[in-house]
Amino acid sequence: MNSANNPYSTTTLNTPPTLDMSVQNQYMQHKQDEQGHMADKKQPFTAESLQEYISELYFTLTDIRKAIKHTENEDSAKNKQGDIEEIYKIIDTIGSLSLIDLPKAIDKLYL
Repeated sequence: MNSANNPYSTTTLNTPPTLDMSVQNQYMQHKQDEQGHMADKKQPFTAESLQEYISELYFTLTDIRKAIKHTENEDSAKNKQGDIEEIYKIIDTIGSLSLIDLPKAIDKLYL
């Protein structure tokens, strides 16, 4: 059990431990780990994929408008025309911002 070749040896060390107070190895390891955790410099989306998202948004807004139109014809919504018109204005505002202004800004980003 106390032989020098045994990995579980319980004998004492003949040489005192050496204290290396240098942090250079730790610093280099930290820098290498940091490089592995950084995001790529490349943008994750292309202009074409962003245009696809905008077109999906357009179809979603159209579906919401259809649902509100269907709700407008119900008896419980007859006296709430002002609220329904306000919802239409919000949908139109979102549509104009997302379908006109947003593509222009995306084009500037990728020029």
